[in-house]
Amino acid sequence: MTIPIDVEVGASALGAAEVTIATLAAFAPKIDVYVDATADPLLLDSVWTVYAVPGAGGTATPLASATLRNIGAGLRLLAGVDGAGDTVVLKARSVRGVTAAVTAALIGWDPNAQTTNVTDKLSAVLGGGVASGVVNQVVATGLAWHPSVDAFVSIAPASVAGSRWAIRAVIAGFSAPVEVGQAIYVGGGNQKIVSVEGGASSWEIVVSTPQGAIGASAASIVGRSRAGAVPVAAGGLSLVGAYAQRTAIAGAAPVTGTRYGNTDRFGGVAIWTGAAWQPELTPGILGTAPPPANDAGWVDINWSGAGATSLVQQGDAIFLSDFGGFAAAENVRGVVRALPAPPWTVEVAFLPTIIQANNSMAIGLLLRESGSGKMKRFAAFSAAGAIAITEQDLNSATSAAAGSLFAISSAYEPNLMWFTIINTGATGAGNYQFLQSQDGRNYQPALGTQGNNVFLVADQVGIGVQGYGTAGAGLWLGHFKVTTP
Repeated sequence: MTIPIDVEVGASALGAAEVTIATLAAFAPKIDVYVDATADPLLLDSVWTVYAVPGAGGTATPLASATLRNIGAGLRLLAGVDGAGDTVVLKARSVRGVTAAVTAALIGWDPNAQTTNVTDKLSAVLGGGVASGVVNQVVATGLAWHPSVDAFVSIAPASVAGSRWAIRAVIAGFSAPVEVGQAIYVGGGNQKIVSVEGGASSWEIVVSTPQGAIGASAASIVGRSRAGAVPVAAGGLSLVGAYAQRTAIAGAAPVTGTRYGNTDRFGGVAIWTGAAWQPELTPGILGTAPPPANDAGWVDINWSGAGATSLVQQGDAIFLSDFGGFAAAENVRGVVRALPAPPWTVEVAFLPTIIQANNSMAIGLLLRESGSGKMKRFAAFSAAGAIAITEQDLNSATSAAAGSLFAISSAYEPNLMWFTIINTGATGAGNYQFLQSQDGRNYQPALGTQGNNVFLVADQVGIGVQGYGTAGAGLWLGHFKVTTP
Protein backbone atom coordinates (compact mmCIF):
# COMPACT_ATOMS: atom_id res chain seq x y z
CA MET A 1 0.00 0.00 0.00
CA THR A 2 1.70 3.21 -1.13
CA ILE A 3 -0.75 5.65 0.45
CA PRO A 4 -2.03 5.51 4.06
CA ILE A 5 -5.70 5.14 3.05
CA ASP A 6 -7.79 3.75 0.20
CA VAL A 7 -11.57 4.45 0.15
CA GLU A 8 -13.52 2.29 -2.29
CA VAL A 9 -17.27 2.97 -2.52
CA GLY A 10 -19.73 0.76 -4.39
CA ALA A 11 -23.48 0.18 -4.62
CA SER A 12 -25.66 -2.78 -5.51
CA ALA A 13 -29.00 -4.40 -4.81
CA LEU A 14 -28.68 -7.46 -2.57
CA GLY A 15 -30.20 -10.87 -3.12
CA ALA A 16 -29.80 -14.38 -1.75
CA ALA A 17 -26.45 -14.85 -3.49
CA GLU A 18 -23.43 -12.78 -2.47
CA VAL A 19 -22.60 -9.82 -4.67
CA THR A 20 -19.35 -7.86 -4.78
CA ILE A 21 -19.69 -4.30 -3.48
CA ALA A 22 -16.11 -2.98 -3.52
CA THR A 23 -12.51 -4.13 -3.92
CA LEU A 24 -9.16 -2.95 -2.54
CA ALA A 25 -6.54 -3.57 -5.19
CA ALA A 26 -3.64 -3.79 -2.72
CA PHE A 27 -2.91 -5.07 0.78
CA ALA A 28 -3.99 -2.82 3.66
CA PRO A 29 -2.95 -3.40 7.30
CA LYS A 30 -6.38 -2.34 8.63
CA ILE A 31 -9.84 -2.50 7.07
CA ASP A 32 -13.14 -0.76 7.92
CA VAL A 33 -16.56 -1.29 6.35
CA TYR A 34 -19.26 1.40 6.32
CA VAL A 35 -22.83 0.89 5.09
CA ASP A 36 -25.09 3.79 4.06
CA ALA A 37 -28.13 1.87 5.25
CA THR A 38 -31.46 3.11 3.87
CA ALA A 39 -34.80 2.47 5.55
CA ASP A 40 -35.41 -0.55 3.29
CA PRO A 41 -36.62 -3.29 5.71
CA LEU A 42 -35.18 -5.96 3.42
CA LEU A 43 -31.70 -4.78 4.46
CA LEU A 44 -32.22 -6.01 8.02
CA ASP A 45 -30.05 -9.04 8.85
CA SER A 46 -28.10 -8.73 5.58
CA VAL A 47 -24.66 -10.33 5.88
CA TRP A 48 -21.48 -8.44 4.96
CA THR A 49 -18.18 -10.27 4.58
CA VAL A 50 -14.62 -9.12 3.88
CA TYR A 51 -12.50 -11.59 1.91
CA ALA A 52 -8.73 -11.72 1.37
CA VAL A 53 -7.53 -12.98 -2.03
CA PRO A 54 -3.94 -14.33 -1.89
CA GLY A 55 -2.66 -13.50 -5.38
CA ALA A 56 -3.80 -14.30 -8.89
CA GLY A 57 -5.92 -17.44 -8.97
CA GLY A 58 -5.97 -17.65 -5.15
CA THR A 59 -9.04 -18.73 -3.20
CA ALA A 60 -10.90 -15.94 -1.43
CA THR A 61 -10.71 -16.43 2.34
CA PRO A 62 -13.11 -14.74 4.80
CA LEU A 63 -11.41 -12.25 7.13
CA ALA A 64 -14.45 -10.92 9.01
CA SER A 65 -18.22 -10.88 8.73
CA ALA A 66 -21.03 -8.85 10.31
CA THR A 67 -24.83 -8.76 10.21
CA LEU A 68 -26.66 -5.46 9.66
CA ARG A 69 -29.00 -4.96 12.64
CA ASN A 70 -29.97 -1.29 12.14
CA ILE A 71 -31.30 0.58 9.13
CA GLY A 72 -32.17 4.17 8.28
CA ALA A 73 -28.74 5.68 8.87
CA GLY A 74 -25.11 5.09 7.97
CA LEU A 75 -22.97 3.04 10.32
CA ARG A 76 -19.52 1.53 10.62
CA LEU A 77 -20.18 -2.20 10.46
CA LEU A 78 -16.61 -3.50 10.76
CA ALA A 79 -13.67 -1.65 12.29
CA GLY A 80 -9.95 -2.35 12.48
CA VAL A 81 -10.03 -5.75 10.74
CA ASP A 82 -6.48 -7.04 10.24
CA GLY A 83 -5.65 -7.07 6.52
CA ALA A 84 -4.32 -10.04 4.56
CA GLY A 85 -3.83 -11.18 0.97
CA ASP A 86 -2.93 -9.24 -2.15
CA THR A 87 -6.44 -7.84 -2.63
CA VAL A 88 -9.49 -7.47 -0.40
CA VAL A 89 -13.12 -7.82 -1.49
CA LEU A 90 -16.35 -6.77 0.25
CA LYS A 91 -19.40 -8.91 -0.52
CA ALA A 92 -22.95 -8.87 0.85
CA ARG A 93 -26.18 -10.84 0.64
CA SER A 94 -29.77 -10.42 1.80
CA VAL A 95 -31.75 -12.98 3.81
CA ARG A 96 -35.15 -11.25 3.41
CA GLY A 97 -35.44 -10.71 -0.34
CA VAL A 98 -34.07 -8.50 -3.08
CA THR A 99 -33.24 -5.03 -1.73
CA ALA A 100 -32.98 -1.66 -3.36
CA ALA A 101 -29.45 -0.54 -4.22
CA VAL A 102 -27.37 0.09 -1.09
CA THR A 103 -24.09 2.01 -0.92
CA ALA A 104 -21.13 0.78 1.12
CA ALA A 105 -17.47 1.68 1.57
CA LEU A 106 -14.51 -0.65 1.92
CA ILE A 107 -11.65 1.32 3.46
CA GLY A 108 -8.09 0.13 3.75
CA TRP A 109 -5.89 2.22 6.00
CA ASP A 110 -2.36 2.10 7.27
CA PRO A 111 -1.82 3.46 10.79
CA ASN A 112 1.93 2.99 10.42
CA ALA A 113 2.57 4.66 7.05
CA GLN A 114 4.11 7.91 8.28
CA THR A 115 7.87 8.24 8.72
CA THR A 116 7.42 11.22 11.08
CA ASN A 117 4.67 12.28 13.47
CA VAL A 118 2.03 14.47 11.79
CA THR A 119 -0.88 16.35 13.38
CA ASP A 120 -3.66 18.57 12.03
CA LYS A 121 -6.28 20.58 13.93
CA LEU A 122 -9.60 22.29 13.27
CA SER A 123 -11.10 24.56 15.94
CA ALA A 124 -14.34 26.47 16.29
CA VAL A 125 -15.74 28.93 18.84
CA LEU A 126 -19.46 28.85 19.60
CA GLY A 127 -19.61 32.30 21.13
CA GLY A 128 -23.39 32.31 21.45
CA GLY A 129 -23.56 28.80 22.83
CA VAL A 130 -25.95 26.16 21.50
CA ALA A 131 -29.73 26.19 22.01
CA SER A 132 -31.59 23.38 23.75
CA GLY A 133 -32.77 20.47 21.62
CA VAL A 134 -30.21 20.85 18.84
CA VAL A 135 -29.27 17.57 17.15
CA ASN A 136 -25.86 17.09 15.52
CA GLN A 137 -24.89 20.69 14.92
CA VAL A 138 -21.64 20.65 12.97
CA VAL A 139 -18.93 22.39 14.96
CA ALA A 140 -15.92 21.74 12.74
CA THR A 141 -15.68 19.70 9.54
CA GLY A 142 -13.21 18.84 6.82
CA LEU A 143 -10.28 17.58 8.90
CA ALA A 144 -7.99 15.62 6.62
CA TRP A 145 -7.86 11.90 7.33
CA HIS A 146 -5.62 10.68 10.14
CA PRO A 147 -5.78 7.22 11.72
CA SER A 148 -6.36 8.66 15.21
CA VAL A 149 -8.65 11.58 16.06
CA ASP A 150 -9.29 13.38 19.38
CA ALA A 151 -12.02 15.89 20.22
CA PHE A 152 -11.43 18.56 22.87
CA VAL A 153 -14.17 20.79 24.32
CA SER A 154 -14.34 23.85 26.56
CA ILE A 155 -17.80 24.81 27.82
CA ALA A 156 -18.97 27.74 29.96
CA PRO A 157 -18.96 26.63 33.64
CA ALA A 158 -22.64 27.47 34.20
CA SER A 159 -23.83 25.36 31.30
CA VAL A 160 -26.16 22.42 31.75
CA ALA A 161 -24.36 19.05 31.77
CA GLY A 162 -25.44 16.44 29.27
CA SER A 163 -24.41 17.84 25.89
CA ARG A 164 -23.44 15.06 23.50
CA TRP A 165 -20.31 15.37 21.35
CA ALA A 166 -19.55 13.00 18.49
CA ILE A 167 -16.83 12.42 15.91
CA ARG A 168 -18.18 11.48 12.50
CA ALA A 169 -16.51 9.96 9.47
CA VAL A 170 -17.21 11.75 6.21
CA ILE A 171 -17.34 9.15 3.44
CA ALA A 172 -17.32 10.28 -0.18
CA GLY A 173 -20.51 9.06 -1.88
CA PHE A 174 -22.52 8.63 1.34
CA SER A 175 -25.77 10.47 1.99
CA ALA A 176 -24.56 11.73 5.40
CA PRO A 177 -21.53 11.46 7.71
CA VAL A 178 -21.34 8.38 9.95
CA GLU A 179 -20.89 8.58 13.73
CA VAL A 180 -17.98 6.50 15.00
CA GLY A 181 -17.52 7.75 18.57
CA GLN A 182 -19.41 9.87 21.09
CA ALA A 183 -19.37 10.96 24.71
CA ILE A 184 -21.54 12.95 27.11
CA TYR A 185 -20.10 16.10 28.69
CA VAL A 186 -20.74 15.86 32.44
CA GLY A 187 -18.96 19.02 33.53
CA GLY A 188 -15.51 19.69 34.85
CA GLY A 189 -13.88 22.22 32.55
CA ASN A 190 -11.70 21.59 29.51
CA GLN A 191 -11.67 17.97 28.42
CA LYS A 192 -10.50 15.55 25.78
CA ILE A 193 -13.96 14.11 25.44
CA VAL A 194 -13.74 11.41 22.78
CA SER A 195 -11.12 9.61 20.67
CA VAL A 196 -11.53 7.33 17.67
CA GLU A 197 -9.40 5.36 15.23
CA GLY A 198 -10.20 4.20 11.72
CA GLY A 199 -10.54 5.01 8.07
CA ALA A 200 -12.56 7.85 6.52
CA SER A 201 -12.42 10.39 3.70
CA SER A 202 -12.28 13.12 6.37
CA TRP A 203 -13.48 13.79 9.94
CA GLU A 204 -15.85 16.22 11.70
CA ILE A 205 -17.19 16.98 15.19
CA VAL A 206 -20.86 17.65 16.04
CA VAL A 207 -22.79 18.55 19.20
CA SER A 208 -26.32 17.81 20.42
CA THR A 209 -28.08 19.38 23.43
CA PRO A 210 -30.84 17.00 24.63
CA GLN A 211 -30.59 18.20 28.26
CA GLY A 212 -30.67 21.94 27.66
CA ALA A 213 -28.77 24.84 26.15
CA ILE A 214 -25.05 25.32 26.73
CA GLY A 215 -23.24 28.63 26.98
CA ALA A 216 -20.25 29.96 25.11
CA SER A 217 -18.14 27.00 24.02
CA ALA A 218 -15.17 26.00 21.94
CA ALA A 219 -14.11 22.71 20.43
CA SER A 220 -11.16 21.30 18.53
CA ILE A 221 -10.75 18.13 16.52
CA VAL A 222 -7.17 16.93 16.26
CA GLY A 223 -5.95 14.27 13.83
CA ARG A 224 -2.82 12.30 14.64
CA SER A 225 -0.63 10.25 12.31
CA ARG A 226 2.13 8.80 14.37
CA ALA A 227 5.18 7.02 13.05
CA GLY A 228 4.92 3.42 14.26
CA ALA A 229 1.47 4.03 15.81
CA VAL A 230 0.15 0.50 15.30
CA PRO A 231 3.01 -1.49 13.83
CA VAL A 232 1.22 -4.36 12.09
CA ALA A 233 3.14 -4.81 8.86
CA ALA A 234 2.65 -6.90 5.75
CA GLY A 235 4.68 -10.10 5.80
CA GLY A 236 4.34 -10.74 9.53
CA LEU A 237 3.87 -14.37 10.58
CA SER A 238 1.12 -15.91 12.71
CA LEU A 239 2.58 -18.30 15.27
CA VAL A 240 1.31 -20.19 18.30
CA GLY A 241 3.00 -21.86 21.23
CA ALA A 242 3.72 -21.69 24.93
CA TYR A 243 4.70 -18.30 26.37
CA ALA A 244 8.02 -19.64 27.59
CA GLN A 245 8.84 -20.89 24.06
CA ARG A 246 8.07 -17.62 22.25
CA THR A 247 11.67 -16.62 21.55
CA ALA A 248 12.58 -20.16 20.51
CA ILE A 249 9.66 -20.34 18.06
CA ALA A 250 9.57 -16.76 16.72
CA GLY A 251 13.24 -15.89 17.05
CA ALA A 252 14.91 -13.01 18.85
CA ALA A 253 14.06 -10.47 16.11
CA PRO A 254 11.02 -11.67 14.10
CA VAL A 255 9.46 -9.81 11.18
CA THR A 256 7.66 -6.67 12.38
CA GLY A 257 3.97 -7.43 12.70
CA THR A 258 4.43 -11.09 13.63
CA ARG A 259 1.56 -12.32 15.81
CA TYR A 260 2.13 -14.91 18.52
CA GLY A 261 -0.79 -16.66 20.15
CA ASN A 262 0.19 -17.94 23.57
CA THR A 263 -1.35 -21.32 24.32
CA ASP A 264 -0.88 -20.81 28.07
CA ARG A 265 -3.89 -19.90 30.17
CA PHE A 266 -2.66 -16.34 30.79
CA GLY A 267 -0.74 -15.75 27.55
CA GLY A 268 -3.10 -14.03 25.11
CA VAL A 269 -1.91 -12.66 21.75
CA ALA A 270 1.18 -10.48 21.30
CA ILE A 271 2.54 -8.59 18.29
CA TRP A 272 6.20 -7.88 17.58
CA THR A 273 6.58 -4.11 17.04
CA GLY A 274 10.15 -4.24 15.79
CA ALA A 275 11.48 -3.56 19.29
CA ALA A 276 9.35 -5.60 21.70
CA TRP A 277 6.35 -7.90 22.06
CA GLN A 278 3.20 -5.92 22.94
CA PRO A 279 -0.19 -7.39 23.88
CA GLU A 280 -3.20 -7.19 21.56
CA LEU A 281 -5.79 -6.45 24.23
CA THR A 282 -8.82 -6.43 21.94
CA PRO A 283 -8.96 -6.79 18.14
CA GLY A 284 -7.24 -3.79 16.57
CA ILE A 285 -5.91 -2.34 19.85
CA LEU A 286 -2.24 -2.86 20.60
CA GLY A 287 -1.44 -2.39 24.27
CA THR A 288 1.76 -1.60 26.14
CA ALA A 289 2.93 -4.42 28.37
CA PRO A 290 3.50 -3.28 31.96
CA PRO A 291 7.01 -3.43 33.41
CA PRO A 292 7.73 -6.99 34.59
CA ALA A 293 6.78 -8.07 38.09
CA ASN A 294 10.46 -8.25 39.05
CA ASP A 295 11.26 -4.77 37.67
CA ALA A 296 13.23 -2.74 40.22
CA GLY A 297 11.09 0.33 39.55
CA TRP A 298 8.10 -1.11 41.41
CA VAL A 299 7.85 0.03 45.04
CA ASP A 300 5.74 -2.06 47.45
CA ILE A 301 2.98 -0.28 49.40
CA ASN A 302 1.70 -1.82 52.64
CA TRP A 303 2.24 -5.45 51.72
CA SER A 304 0.91 -7.97 54.22
CA GLY A 305 3.15 -10.63 55.68
CA ALA A 306 3.54 -14.35 55.17
CA GLY A 307 3.46 -14.01 51.38
CA ALA A 308 -0.23 -13.07 51.28
CA THR A 309 0.46 -10.12 48.94
CA SER A 310 2.10 -10.98 45.64
CA LEU A 311 2.95 -9.51 42.24
CA VAL A 312 3.53 -12.24 39.68
CA GLN A 313 4.18 -12.44 35.94
CA GLN A 314 1.41 -13.94 33.77
CA GLY A 315 2.57 -13.88 30.16
CA ASP A 316 3.11 -10.23 29.22
CA ALA A 317 0.74 -9.13 32.01
CA ILE A 318 1.25 -8.91 35.77
CA PHE A 319 -1.14 -9.94 38.54
CA LEU A 320 -1.34 -8.17 41.91
CA SER A 321 -3.25 -9.95 44.65
CA ASP A 322 -3.71 -10.01 48.39
CA PHE A 323 -5.64 -12.77 50.11
CA GLY A 324 -4.34 -12.20 53.61
CA GLY A 325 -7.62 -10.86 55.00
CA PHE A 326 -8.51 -7.32 56.00
CA ALA A 327 -10.25 -5.41 58.73
CA ALA A 328 -13.14 -3.06 58.02
CA ALA A 329 -10.76 -0.07 57.88
CA GLU A 330 -8.73 1.05 54.86
CA ASN A 331 -5.93 -1.34 53.96
CA VAL A 332 -4.56 -0.77 50.46
CA ARG A 333 -1.91 -3.15 49.12
CA GLY A 334 -0.15 -2.11 45.96
CA VAL A 335 2.89 -1.24 43.90
CA VAL A 336 3.84 2.17 42.47
CA ARG A 337 6.62 3.63 40.35
CA ALA A 338 7.93 7.12 39.54
CA LEU A 339 5.91 9.57 37.45
CA PRO A 340 7.51 12.14 35.14
CA ALA A 341 6.94 15.84 35.76
CA PRO A 342 3.54 17.01 34.45
CA PRO A 343 1.96 17.23 31.98
CA TRP A 344 1.47 13.47 31.69
CA THR A 345 -1.17 10.88 30.82
CA VAL A 346 -1.50 7.48 32.47
CA GLU A 347 -3.59 4.79 30.76
CA VAL A 348 -4.18 1.28 32.08
CA ALA A 349 -6.34 -1.68 31.09
CA PHE A 350 -7.06 -4.23 33.79
CA LEU A 351 -9.35 -7.02 34.92
CA PRO A 352 -10.50 -6.68 38.55
CA THR A 353 -11.36 -9.56 40.86
CA ILE A 354 -14.06 -8.45 43.30
CA ILE A 355 -15.51 -11.23 45.42
CA GLN A 356 -18.05 -9.33 47.51
CA ALA A 357 -20.28 -6.45 46.42
CA ASN A 358 -21.40 -5.28 49.84
CA ASN A 359 -18.19 -4.28 51.58
CA SER A 360 -15.46 -1.69 51.06
CA MET A 361 -13.39 -3.51 48.47
CA ALA A 362 -11.49 -1.52 45.82
CA ILE A 363 -9.31 -2.41 42.84
CA GLY A 364 -7.70 0.08 40.48
CA LEU A 365 -5.22 2.86 39.78
CA LEU A 366 -3.19 4.74 42.42
CA LEU A 367 -1.60 8.19 42.39
CA ARG A 368 0.80 8.70 45.30
CA GLU A 369 2.80 11.51 46.87
CA SER A 370 5.98 9.76 48.01
CA GLY A 371 6.93 12.30 50.68
CA SER A 372 3.65 12.14 52.62
CA GLY A 373 2.28 8.75 51.58
CA LYS A 374 -1.02 10.36 50.51
CA MET A 375 -2.85 8.69 47.63
CA LYS A 376 -5.70 9.15 45.18
CA ARG A 377 -7.45 5.88 44.31
CA PHE A 378 -9.36 5.66 40.98
CA ALA A 379 -10.99 2.28 41.24
CA ALA A 380 -13.82 -0.20 40.91
CA PHE A 381 -15.29 0.07 44.42
CA SER A 382 -17.85 -2.15 46.14
CA ALA A 383 -20.00 -0.90 49.00
CA ALA A 384 -23.64 -0.86 50.09
CA GLY A 385 -24.63 -3.71 47.79
CA ALA A 386 -23.33 -2.12 44.57
CA ILE A 387 -20.12 -1.82 42.57
CA ALA A 388 -19.24 1.54 41.00
CA ILE A 389 -16.31 3.63 39.78
CA THR A 390 -14.95 6.06 42.36
CA GLU A 391 -12.09 8.40 43.22
CA GLN A 392 -11.09 8.52 46.87
CA ASP A 393 -8.38 10.43 48.70
CA LEU A 394 -6.32 8.51 51.26
CA ASN A 395 -4.10 9.96 53.98
CA SER A 396 -2.11 6.73 53.77
CA ALA A 397 -2.60 3.12 52.77
CA THR A 398 -4.55 2.56 55.97
CA SER A 399 -6.42 5.86 56.42
CA ALA A 400 -9.12 7.47 54.28
CA ALA A 401 -9.33 11.27 54.13
CA ALA A 402 -12.60 12.57 55.56
CA GLY A 403 -15.25 13.41 52.97
CA SER A 404 -12.94 12.68 50.09
CA LEU A 405 -15.21 10.40 48.06
CA PHE A 406 -16.39 13.08 45.65
CA ALA A 407 -18.30 11.12 43.00
CA ILE A 408 -19.65 7.77 41.94
CA SER A 409 -20.33 7.54 38.23
CA SER A 410 -21.29 4.36 36.41
CA ALA A 411 -21.88 0.78 37.43
CA TYR A 412 -18.93 -1.59 37.15
CA GLU A 413 -19.09 -4.16 34.36
CA PRO A 414 -17.13 -7.43 34.71
CA ASN A 415 -14.85 -7.07 31.67
CA LEU A 416 -11.62 -5.33 30.68
CA MET A 417 -11.65 -1.85 32.23
CA TRP A 418 -9.76 1.10 30.71
CA PHE A 419 -8.85 3.94 33.10
CA THR A 420 -6.97 7.13 32.19
CA ILE A 421 -5.76 9.96 34.41
CA ILE A 422 -4.49 13.16 32.78
CA ASN A 423 -2.50 15.89 34.50
CA THR A 424 -2.36 18.92 32.20
CA GLY A 425 0.34 20.61 34.24
CA ALA A 426 -1.60 23.88 34.22
CA THR A 427 -2.24 26.05 37.26
CA GLY A 428 -5.70 25.98 38.84
CA ALA A 429 -8.68 23.63 38.86
CA GLY A 430 -9.21 20.91 36.32
CA ASN A 431 -5.71 19.44 36.13
CA TYR A 432 -6.47 15.87 37.21
CA GLN A 433 -8.94 14.38 34.74
CA PHE A 434 -10.42 10.93 35.34
CA LEU A 435 -11.60 9.08 32.22
CA GLN A 436 -13.06 5.61 31.73
CA SER A 437 -13.76 3.40 28.71
CA GLN A 438 -15.24 -0.03 28.08
CA ASP A 439 -13.62 -0.59 24.68
CA GLY A 440 -10.28 1.25 24.80
CA ARG A 441 -11.35 3.60 22.00
CA ASN A 442 -14.16 5.80 23.29
CA TYR A 443 -13.43 7.53 26.59
CA GLN A 444 -15.77 9.61 28.69
CA PRO A 445 -15.29 11.52 31.96
CA ALA A 446 -15.76 8.97 34.72
CA LEU A 447 -15.91 11.40 37.64
CA GLY A 448 -14.81 14.98 37.11
CA THR A 449 -11.63 16.98 37.52
CA GLN A 450 -9.50 18.26 40.37
CA GLY A 451 -6.80 20.91 40.62
CA ASN A 452 -3.14 19.99 40.46
CA ASN A 453 -2.49 20.57 44.15
CA VAL A 454 -5.82 19.40 45.58
CA PHE A 455 -4.89 17.07 48.45
CA LEU A 456 -1.59 15.90 46.95
CA VAL A 457 1.01 16.44 44.23
CA ALA A 458 1.50 12.99 42.73
CA ASP A 459 4.99 11.80 41.84
CA GLN A 460 4.21 8.06 41.75
CA VAL A 461 1.63 5.93 39.94
CA GLY A 462 0.67 2.29 40.27
CA ILE A 463 -2.03 -0.23 41.07
CA GLY A 464 -3.69 -1.25 44.30
CA VAL A 465 -6.17 -3.72 45.76
CA GLN A 466 -8.19 -3.73 48.95
CA GLY A 467 -10.10 -6.74 50.22
CA TYR A 468 -12.39 -7.09 53.21
CA GLY A 469 -12.46 -9.55 56.08
CA THR A 470 -11.53 -12.97 54.74
CA ALA A 471 -12.20 -11.93 51.14
CA GLY A 472 -9.13 -11.05 49.13
CA ALA A 473 -8.78 -9.06 45.92
CA GLY A 474 -6.74 -9.22 42.71
CA LEU A 475 -5.91 -7.08 39.67
CA TRP A 476 -4.70 -8.42 36.29
CA LEU A 477 -2.82 -5.60 34.52
CA GLY A 478 -2.51 -6.06 30.75
CA HIS A 479 -1.72 -2.49 29.67
CA PHE A 480 0.26 0.24 31.45
CA LYS A 481 1.31 3.36 29.58
CA VAL A 482 2.68 6.69 30.83
CA THR A 483 3.16 9.38 28.17
CA THR A 484 4.29 12.99 28.09
CA PRO A 485 3.94 15.49 25.23
